[in-house]
Amino acid sequence: MRPLFNATLSALSLSLLAGCTPSTVEKDPCDTANCGQDSTPTVQNAEPRSLVAIGYNDAEGVNELYSINVETAEVTTLLSFEFDSGSWWPGIVSDTENGVLYCVSMNNTLYRIAMDGSSIEAMGELSKSIQNMGMGTDQLIGIGYKEISEKNVLRSIDPATGEVSDILDFTFESGSWELNVTPNVDAGEFYVSDTDHNLYRIKMDGSAVDVIGQYGPHVFFARGQEGLAGIVYNEDTERYEVVNLSTETGQITVLNDFTFNTSDWNGYVVADPDAGVFYGLSNTQTLYRFHMDDGEKEKIGRLSQGIQVMGLGPL
Repeated sequence: MRPLFNATLSALSLSLLAGCTPSTVEKDPCDTANCGQDSTPTVQNAEPRSLVAIGYNDAEGVNELYSINVETAEVTTLLSFEFDSGSWWPGIVSDTENGVLYCVSMNNTLYRIAMDGSSIEAMGELSKSIQNMGMGTDQLIGIGYKEISEKNVLRSIDPATGEVSDILDFTFESGSWELNVTPNVDAGEFYVSDTDHNLYRIKMDGSAVDVIGQYGPHVFFARGQEGLAGIVYNEDTERYEVVNLSTETGQITVLNDFTFNTSDWNGYVVADPDAGVFYGLSNTQTLYRFHMDDGEKEKIGRLSQGIQVMGLGPL
């Protein structure tokens, strides 16, 4: 089962400087040209976006596309459809800028689905196998494995055809990896970790594969506002922790500890960096929202309808 990746583009909103009125009585901060405000632009978080999801309708025997209201946990059915194989590899790659998502059937057919449910297209069979994928700069980007050479391979996927091209052969230090692709599309790179918890930065054009550092327990992470944001389980305290994982050193910073309403959870996070939050699901499909700056937890509610996997919705 493929972990999710959700691909988002971070945007900064700059604070505006108000106009100043000269004073003949007493100098105020306006006389310094910053009008009492910090002259350094500040990040203004956007409103949280909706989530999208795919599930299965047992009564009808079809898959369904859903939208999820992140304030109420209400699930709305947008589209009913069938994969060519009858099943799929549960994982969504969100192209939020264009309002579409990509997923792959068990026949390795690449699908593009409009997030508003207006269309679904079978783009073509993947010409080479991949283990997981995410959004690239102009194509999808993924990692596969070559059995003969016993090396992993960086691959690009044409989203219009499913054609897969090899970019670079490489090896993970541990010999395997944790199957989570976290892109930073603006920088043309993405992050992955191997099974020894070495954090890698890989350039999408294949120009560099760098080991950033090694961190401790397993982190379920996604793109943050600064570094990576995610969840880790602390075996000593038997509590979960909201963490920041540095993309410069691989160091973990714990922001908050918490519990879900169940002992286990669904083991992936969906990030909305523009809003400064990410989401997770407990095993009762209760939706939680976590704040990237301080780790605050919000319990939103139980999803009104069951899903298989979710991703970030459109801009």
